[in-house]
Amino acid sequence: MKAVEPYGYSGVAVLLADTEEMRRFFGDAGRTVLGWREPIPSLRHGKTFLAECRALASEFKRLKVSLVHCSDFKAAFHTALAGRLAGVPVICHIRNRCDSVIWRDRLFLRPVTHFAFVSRDTWKHFAIPVPAGRGTVIYDGINPPPPRPADEIELDRHAIRTELGLAPSALIVGMLARVAPQKDYDTLVRAAARVVQAHPDVRFVIAGDCSANEASRNHYAYVQGLIRQSGLSEYFIFTGYRADVPRLLAAFDISVLSTHFEGLPLVLLEAMAYSKPMVATAVDGIPEVIVDGVNGFLTPHQDAEALAARLIELIQSPSLRERLGRAARQTVLTSFTAETFARSVADLYARFVK
Repeated sequence: MKAVEPYGYSGVAVLLADTEEMRRFFGDAGRTVLGWREPIPSLRHGKTFLAECRALASEFKRLKVSLVHCSDFKAAFHTALAGRLAGVPVICHIRNRCDSVIWRDRLFLRPVTHFAFVSRDTWKHFAIPVPAGRGTVIYDGINPPPPRPADEIELDRHAIRTELGLAPSALIVGMLARVAPQKDYDTLVRAAARVVQAHPDVRFVIAGDCSANEASRNHYAYVQGLIRQSGLSEYFIFTGYRADVPRLLAAFDISVLSTHFEGLPLVLLEAMAYSKPMVATAVDGIPEVIVDGVNGFLTPHQDAEALAARLIELIQSPSLRERLGRAARQTVLTSFTAETFARSVADLYARFVK
């Protein structure tokens, strides 16, 4: 919503899961909020679903909505029909791998006018065939930080290391990721065992939520068990959710992203924007950002040996870390800025809103 405001668009947040937390989130950002019970797609109860969609369509008309932009597959599944009943185009954003959709669900996505995919690979492997005229790739973007004086970076680096109880000489491999099965901590832990055997002064710092819900807490316990079994407890530090990611990145020497699947992860762009040499799994949209050996390293899915080898290569070569980090930042500046993202979304809107 913020991105396209300079292009003359204003937005209303329609909350299908209407919670106080989400109302505060959008309200604090100055957004109009419409709380609405999500229409439940159903063939058996088709009349009820149609009535719910018509009611939501009436709200869209009352608010003078010109276009419905569904934030993800689920949002479109519930509301695409309502948008079309309101007589407006419906865009569905696909932000992650979606390679299996049952026939019933496909029916309720038929009203979608256009799909926006976060990467070419996400489009390629989407379960529903989408022809060129009905789909667009829109890469996410961030606001790259301006260059900072070396002494300021060093102050943050020292402060974070002190906070985490790490020696100034310790080399930090950092990962920005919530603790969830998607992030493939099994491979990371196996790779870490190889890395610390060669370089005992290395520490792995994980920054991301690990306690928001029961599923997170359970997986965190599972990962901690893996670490203990591997004898790596002293080598891993979990910070939990951090609101000061830029400060934390200052302390990282290398950034890693071990994962099973991604659309196009913003944490990848964030680390690269801060000139951090990145080692990431070559899945989904990641190879559309990283060119192996040019602005980072790619490793095969679940290949702990390859991941460890690339990390060790970077640990042993400060000049390589500097070269890849510099190229990583330039990639973000050239192709993955918030301004580029905003212009792409606005251009897409302009195709449908006259």
